[in-house]
Amino acid sequence: PNATENFGIEIKSKDVQPGADVPHLIIWEEYRCPACAYREESFGPIVSQLVDEGKITAEIGSAHFFDRDGTDNSERAAMAAAAADAVGKYREYHSVAYEQFIQNAGGYTDQQLRVDFPALVGIEGEDLKKFQELYDGRAFADFVQETDDAFQRAQIKGTPTFIVNGKQLEFVNESTKEVLIQPTADDLLKAIEEANA
Repeated sequence: PNATENFGIEIKSKDVQPGADVPHLIIWEEYRCPACAYREESFGPIVSQLVDEGKITAEIGSAHFFDRDGTDNSERAAMAAAAADAVGKYREYHSVAYEQFIQNAGGYTDQQLRVDFPALVGIEGEDLKKFQELYDGRAFADFVQETDDAFQRAQIKGTPTFIVNGKQLEFVNESTKEVLIQPTADDLLKAIEEANA
């Protein structure tokens, strides 16, 4: 329900209607990417805060290039996250998937994706039934493939990648290793607004 034209999933503010002129952040991730997991741990809550305050809009696109190893872990995780969006729990599910990835280091089992993670984010009753039907029936397989195709077309070099107004945010200076964006709301918002200017 919150799919975007870029085949991402929009993170909607819970209370605030953002203005038409606020910066739009596009985040590209991969559910088995360790760097994505750690970036989510540091910056995920900050992105959510800025969205909830109406200071930015944001969407997340999930590629699944790690599945070139012959598995379908990332694809299934992305389909599960899309199913969570259908029952209003995308943001929470997305966060828990990365938390569990850090703790367990590896892929995702069907038990985790369809039972354990929904329980952790409070998907229950009729919503759980709907979520599991969507997941089991691979309802969002085409959407997830379209997202991966969009990632390839955009020629994104890797994940995680944060883009504002066509410009990629630099979190670390590659040559000096200096941290350019600290994990604070002020620092991230400043970088977003500068890229948007």
